[in-house]
Amino acid sequence: MALALTSILMVGMGGALMVGTRSMDTAEDLLVQTRAGGAVSQITADARLATSIVDHTDTSITLLVPDRDSPPDGSEERIRYTWEGAAGKPAALVRQYNDGAEGILLNEVHDFVVAADARSATVRAATVTYTAPVPDPATWGYFGPTVGEPPWLATGTYDGDGSDDRLITGVGFVPDVVIIKGNVTGETAVIRTSTVVGDATKSMTNGLSVQPNQIQTLDVDGFTVGTHATVNANGSSYWWTAFRQTTDLVKVGRYAGDGADNRNISDVGFQPDYVIVYGENGLKAWQRTSAMTGDQSIVFGEEGAVTNQIQAIEPTGFQVGHSDHVNGAGILYHYACFKATPEKIAVGSYPGDNASDRQVTGIGVRPEYVLIKIDEYEGGVHRPASVGTGDVTLNFNTGVQTANAITALLNDGFEVGLHKQTNRSGVVYHWAAFGGAPGPVVEGSEVVFEGWTDAKEPSNVQTITVDTPPGTADGDLLIAAVVTDGDESVEPPLDEGWTAISHGSEGGKVTLGVWWKLADASEAATHRFTWGSDEQAYAWIMRFTGHDPLDPIPAITENGESSSTPTALSVDTSVNNALVLRIGGFDDDDIDPGVTGLAGLAGHTDITMDESSSLDRPCSGGAAFIVQPAAGTCPNASFALTNNEQARTVSIVINPQP
Repeated sequence: MALALTSILMVGMGGALMVGTRSMDTAEDLLVQTRAGGAVSQITADARLATSIVDHTDTSITLLVPDRDSPPDGSEERIRYTWEGAAGKPAALVRQYNDGAEGILLNEVHDFVVAADARSATVRAATVTYTAPVPDPATWGYFGPTVGEPPWLATGTYDGDGSDDRLITGVGFVPDVVIIKGNVTGETAVIRTSTVVGDATKSMTNGLSVQPNQIQTLDVDGFTVGTHATVNANGSSYWWTAFRQTTDLVKVGRYAGDGADNRNISDVGFQPDYVIVYGENGLKAWQRTSAMTGDQSIVFGEEGAVTNQIQAIEPTGFQVGHSDHVNGAGILYHYACFKATPEKIAVGSYPGDNASDRQVTGIGVRPEYVLIKIDEYEGGVHRPASVGTGDVTLNFNTGVQTANAITALLNDGFEVGLHKQTNRSGVVYHWAAFGGAPGPVVEGSEVVFEGWTDAKEPSNVQTITVDTPPGTADGDLLIAAVVTDGDESVEPPLDEGWTAISHGSEGGKVTLGVWWKLADASEAATHRFTWGSDEQAYAWIMRFTGHDPLDPIPAITENGESSSTPTALSVDTSVNNALVLRIGGFDDDDIDPGVTGLAGLAGHTDITMDESSSLDRPCSGGAAFIVQPAAGTCPNASFALTNNEQARTVSIVINPQP
């Protein structure tokens, strides 16, 4: 039976803080101590910010802390701790935030004693004595309802505000691993695991010792950050990934270095496929996957694979060498181990081929977080689902963001571009993918663009006819777009079942109309669109499959402006794997017709960018699409023209089949 005693002294109203823990020896004892320390760390984080204590008994305390709502509502927040036990009689320690559901912070609490001064809002001392006769990593750190298992992986984002002791919530569990990277020049990605005691965070690349004022605590529904620019510079954006320790999937731990070579760390409990090790000293963090061979491991920054670090994967853990990076005598090290599991975690390697839009698929995971590191001297990169669908990849080193690296997270893998950090010819890349989406990866669950046809009218007319795309079958989704010069009222063919999506003109110079329909078994071979005055026109029809037949187009946004980079506005998707189609209509012919890639929509796949003619008073139009793996906001994207022109755009969400 493992027992941990943890206490805090003089906390609140800016008072000094001391955290004390009972010395423990075995691996079981160490992990129990870590959880007891985590409970007190949570109380500490709350007490430091307390403005008043409104209730205090032998088994409970209620604190008021400053307004944490976003946007602020002007009211303080209430945090209440209760323990239903008596001295020596185990019971759960429960935390409640405002009027939310009560959540278990720790089970098997034998004593909970808090000395406090309500007049000065000072917690003078708090003691938690905690025991776990049968430790179960699957339940450690879980704050929330006691029925059902919480998630083990989450990603998110927040904007820095420069405030100290800032609570980042919404993770859904007490995290055991948190990784944060911001778009701040000169700052690296940082990591903290639940095995760390006190306010200490590790840079993943620059070789500094653990630092304060970054990830300060790991909390019941998230984590607390300080004022350091690495995690909370005012006006900067940050992306985080959090993992919860679970049986046979994720395990965190720590060990004291002894300087011995070929040392086995054997308390993981399973054979891991991905391992992270970092020391509290001023040296680098290391990683290794089971796809790597020999005595090799790699850093997260700019260095190639080397030996004598994480030397091997073992049946119940891993082996380290005698390097001070991973096993220096008297240095404390922390690790996070992950087990490859269908639908959840996968690792692998691929040879670079310098091909654009290269897809690494068939991995058995719908990833929410992917990291990639080359064997050679280039920094590693990573992409959480929280960055959205744009062409954004995060560096681990001090670089800000990289385009054309990890270009998309897919239904069953990920896509890389031409960047040397992810796809240079003749070198090997190692990757790990983590997927939190429930259920198996299902082939064909995405909307698929199948093809298109177009037509041009280079002279002034009042009609244009477009062929049905080849291969059209009963139930396929057809979307038609017609661009005319001038300000016109364009009508679709009568009695064909076309439904309007968007129709409008901009500045009297250009008109864009868009319609949809589900094809039937006797679909017409051509479709004739008409308007009232003589104008040039460009039109096309696109064919899609894999859509929701009952609600294929749940949302759109429209825009009109005069610009050389007309914006297709952001649009919200409500389900995973929705396809977002961007369509634009432009006055004149300020494009490079028929050349792919010139729609200008970053991260999108081009369909068309063409014109009615190169003669006087033409018009032009374009379309491209992107698949959004996770429900949320698909951000603004801009078309690329060669000159300012009047333009109309529409962003269209196409839902996949449920």
